[in-house]
Formats: sequence, C-alpha cells, structure tokens
Amino acid sequence: SISLSERKSGLAWEWDETRLSSDVWGNDSILDLVTRSITCLSVMIQQALKIASCLGTEVDVSVMTKVLFDIDDEDEEDDLFGGKEFPSADGLLREATEEGLLVYNTQYGAYRFAHDWIRHAAYSLIPSDEVEEFHLTIGRRLWKNSESSQFAMDENIMLIVSLVNVGEKYITDMDERYRVAELNLKAGQKALMLPSFPDAARYLRTGIKFLGKTCWEDRYELSLDLYSNTAEVEISNGNYVVVTACIDQVIKHGRKLDDKLQAYAALLECMQQQDDLLEATNVCVDVLNKLGERLPSKASKLTAAKEFFRVRFALRGMTDEELLALPKMTDKRKMQCMDFLSKGFVSSWRSKSPICAFFAYRSVLLTLKYGIHQTSATSFAVYASTLCGLHIDVKDGYRLGQIAMAMAEKSNSPQVVVLSNICGSGLCVHWTHPVADVFRSLEYAGRIGMETGYFSVGLQARIFGALYSLCTSKKLALIKKRDQGYLATVSTVPSTIERTQEFVYIASGSLLRGNRS
Repeated sequence: SISLSERKSGLAWEWDETRLSSDVWGNDSILDLVTRSITCLSVMIQQALKIASCLGTEVDVSVMTKVLFDIDDEDEEDDLFGGKEFPSADGLLREATEEGLLVYNTQYGAYRFAHDWIRHAAYSLIPSDEVEEFHLTIGRRLWKNSESSQFAMDENIMLIVSLVNVGEKYITDMDERYRVAELNLKAGQKALMLPSFPDAARYLRTGIKFLGKTCWEDRYELSLDLYSNTAEVEISNGNYVVVTACIDQVIKHGRKLDDKLQAYAALLECMQQQDDLLEATNVCVDVLNKLGERLPSKASKLTAAKEFFRVRFALRGMTDEELLALPKMTDKRKMQCMDFLSKGFVSSWRSKSPICAFFAYRSVLLTLKYGIHQTSATSFAVYASTLCGLHIDVKDGYRLGQIAMAMAEKSNSPQVVVLSNICGSGLCVHWTHPVADVFRSLEYAGRIGMETGYFSVGLQARIFGALYSLCTSKKLALIKKRDQGYLATVSTVPSTIERTQEFVYIASGSLLRGNRS
C-alpha cells in the first residue's frame, strides 16, 4: 500500500489511497477492533452493552432498569445475569460512557452509542443461535415490569413488541401467544396515531401470525380487530393481496353485519384505488340493501325521476336557515348508510355510472329525516347541480349549491369539501353568475384534494377549473404555466383514470397553443 520511489527531485513516498483505506479502515477491521475493546471490559458492562444494542439507538435509563432488575423474585429461567448482583443501571451506563462507548444525551435524558460500529460490535457478542431468545427474554422482562403502570406500558409497548416478536417461534403457550397478539394490535394502533403506516402494518401482520387456527372461536374480538385493522392499514401501503386476504377472513367469520362493515369499507377503498369502480358500486348497493336502504342494481330514467321528485317534494318550502339548522344525525344505522352512500357516490361518479344520482338523492332524504351527516353536503351539491344542469330551477340550484358548500366547511372531511365545491360551485354558479366566480372555488378544491391525499377528486376539481379556463378569455400562456405545475404532481396519482383525464386536458391545451409534441 505504501512504497518509496525515486523521482527527479529525489526519493518520495507513494501510496494507494483505496488500498490503504481498505487495509486500515476496512469494515471487518473496525468491527474486530471495537469488539476486542469491549471484551476487555467487565462482564457486567458487556452484558449491559449487549442489552442496550437490542433496545435501539437511544437507551433510556428507566427502560434499562426494568430489563436489568426484576421487581419480583428472580426467575432462574429468565435470568440474564447468572444471579449476580449488579450496580444500578445508570451506574453501568455511566461506566460504559467513561470508556467512550456511550454518550449521554442531555436533551433527551438518555444514552446512545458513540458510534454505530460500537452498537454493531456489542450486538455481535450475542451468540448467533441465541439472538432470538435473547430478544425474547429482554422483551418479556420489560413487559412484565411495565404492566403495573399504564403510562409505562403506553411508553414502552412498541419496544416490547419489537423485542418479543423476534422470538416468536419460542412462544409455544397459546395463552401467551394471544396476549402477544393483543400487544401487537395495541402497538399497531399507536403507530397509526404517529402516523407510521409501515410500522402499523408490520405490528398488525405479526399479531395475526400469533393467532391460532381456532382464533375466531377462541378470541373472536381480537381476531376481528386484527384482520379489520390490517386490511385498512395495508390499503395505504398498497398491499392489495394482504387486504383481500384479511377481508375474506372477516366476511367469512364475522358474526353480524356490523362486524363486517369496516372490512367492506376497506374492500371499497381497495377497489377504488385499483379503478375497479363498477364492482365497487355493486358492493355498495349490496351493503346498503343489507343495511335496509334499498337501491336498484341498475338505474333507469324512470326510477331516477321518481327519486328526484321525492327529494323535490321533501325540500319544498324549506329556507336556508332551516336547512343549515338541521340537527346532527345520531342514528347509528343511518350514519352507516350515509357512509356507504357516500362511498357509492364516489365510485359511480368516477365511473360515470347512471346510478350515481341515486346515492346522492337518498342521502338528501336521510339528511332531511334524521339530521346532517358529514357527507350530507356532497348529496345536496349533487342535487343542486341536477336542478341547474337540467334547467329545472337554476336559481334554487344555485341556492342549494351555496348551502352545500356551507355544510361542507363544517364536515371536517377534505373529500366532502372538494366534491361539494365541484358540484355546488363548478356545476351551478355559472348558470346565474359570471364564470370567473367559479375559479376561486375550484382552485381551492383542487388544492385541498392534492394536499390531503384525495388525489382523484382533487384532479377532478383541477380539470373542471382548467376546462373553464379554456372556455374563457384567459391567456394560453398563463394556462401553460399552471399546467406545468400540475404535471409535477399528476404522475404521482395512483388512479389511472384521473391521470389519463388530466393528461388529455394538458395535451389539449398544448395543441391549442400550437405545440403538437
């Protein structure tokens, strides 16, 4: 690597930096060096470092204390230290810090390894055939010594589960396996609150692994919660195979309809993300029929007209103040119906199915009878757009469209806000007011949809606004500038239908500007 060579100016050292770096600072050399330095320390510190290497990058003293010392009588089978008496956990960690292996983080009040190599070296001291059992032992001790405090369990649950899960094959007692499955469920729910969907999915899937073959008979509620939550979370991660498998389990073993509704909702979301919109619409109709709201499987002009005039009659004579003062819906069954009517509307609206209006009209009728639901605004907006679009009563259509948008702002649902602005403003305002008045609502709806992850409806709002731009006197150069901004996000949208619609619009604008490419 290093040699002395002769040059015109005299002798000079030469070296190969790549080989020199490999010889001196190679990964194996560093690991061996650090490992040897750790093995020179006392057995107590070595054991503390091995435990710390399993706990993560930050080592909390209270956690280390719970692992090192049992609050009950020592269990010989669960003894990490051969029955020896040790100094305090903080004392052991301070000794390791004095050796330069740990660093105390004053901001978080915890210790951390001075370098990743030190953590790797400490971890390598655990015999490879004992790693899983070592993790399990630490996890069990931390679990046992945290159970007496709800605060400690809430703080440590994700760490406990991560440790115990490693030793899954060594947990043979079925009662303990069910308890660990329940811990994984709680850890998954906590991860969702952070939110961390990949972590939540991992905990929930692992929880399912701990269930027995007769789990639906032995622990029905636990099995239902694990499978339902896993299906819901995995949709966000795009793992549709897992979603389908979990939904099948719930629908097969669910004892009553209420137990299956979360799975049905996850199934609809899964279908919508994969653009299987016609089947999603059919599932919605089937679920609504089971909930007691009969809808036709196929729409005709006659049945649509009957439903429309039912709404027209029910709204007759009601003022703006009376509509906005309707009480909040409290009937649980009708609230479930409203949720699935909303899902059915989105699926059928995106697929341009003629049954779309039925979902909206029925929602209006339920709102007038049972009170306002967070999805009521969308149905009022659709009804308003029908009044305007068919030239039945554009003045009343505009009025109801404004009421729908006012309801939407109180709904706390971005999707409802976007859909209500598309229908209540984009399809109503221009009949009685200048087209320029529409732009603000559609730009707002598009921004809300894209910022909150409701890409499908967000793009629909953008498309509506863009079409109005082409129909007005807006300069094509300004439209081009906005379209370039749209292209930055449209390629990330999961739905192929909305992506295609957006690209078609942008291509049309390019052609109008004379750009054939």
